[in-house]
Amino acid sequence: MTAKSETLKMTLGQDGGAASLTTTQKAGIFRRAMEEMRDHLELVHVGFQRTDPNATFLIEGLVGIYEAMLRDFVVNGVPTNVGSREHVEARFPSLTDDQKETLIDFFADRPDWRDRSLDKAACDLRASGVCETADNLDIARKVNLEGRLAAALEYRRRLVDPATMWTGMIDDRAASGPMPFAAVAAVPAAVATTAPPPESQVAEPWASMTPTQAAERFIADNPKIVGDARRKARWTAKTRTQFLSAARLLEKSYGARPIRLVVRKCGSAWKRDPGSGVIGVEKGPLIPLV
Repeated sequence: MTAKSETLKMTLGQDGGAASLTTTQKAGIFRRAMEEMRDHLELVHVGFQRTDPNATFLIEGLVGIYEAMLRDFVVNGVPTNVGSREHVEARFPSLTDDQKETLIDFFADRPDWRDRSLDKAACDLRASGVCETADNLDIARKVNLEGRLAAALEYRRRLVDPATMWTGMIDDRAASGPMPFAAVAAVPAAVATTAPPPESQVAEPWASMTPTQAAERFIADNPKIVGDARRKARWTAKTRTQFLSAARLLEKSYGARPIRLVVRKCGSAWKRDPGSGVIGVEKGPLIPLV
């Protein structure tokens, strides 16, 4: 009976709240975090534009810092020594020295950032009526960080193609995917036209990656070559080099744009064929499988 009582207590939550976050509640946390981060980046960007002729360089560098930091927090968690020189040097080798110093200075000015991130998670749990367990706090914080990462990746796309943020609101064709904000009024139906492929089907982080970045991520996520179910051999130095070389050639031909734009704008050269061993836009970036 004692074991059953403890199980019931854990299930219901000692404070009467729900035991865990539902998918809908997580989506709400994600959406709010994404909107906050989106607004923050836009505000910083226009500030750079008013005060510095190198505004593009500055905002790209800042977005790069956010991408690296948030992705690491989502994948590896937030360490106790977050923002220390030891942490930054160990976890963010791809950042430039200036970016690393910016990150170190950021956390030096906010020594309580880690605690504040948990306080934010606690607020999200209370707003959702969910009990504050260690697991729920970590999950709520992780979802919040995922929302902020998604906003940074989205902003990277906007820097390459500024129209991506608002096209869905002004296009008189059928909407290609969920609008970034709710429309004020319904748009009258227009004459039927052929709508472009739904960009919303390309999930993050793939949608913001260049061909080379996508190829590197694909290799990291797939330690075995998956093109032949009977073989499933591991990558060798030669096959890895060949795979990355193909991605670099694609990037050299069409520019270092997000691969989803290569799919959309250069689709005549890359036709989706379910039997060709190519991942199409519905599943991720356009990457030929070995």
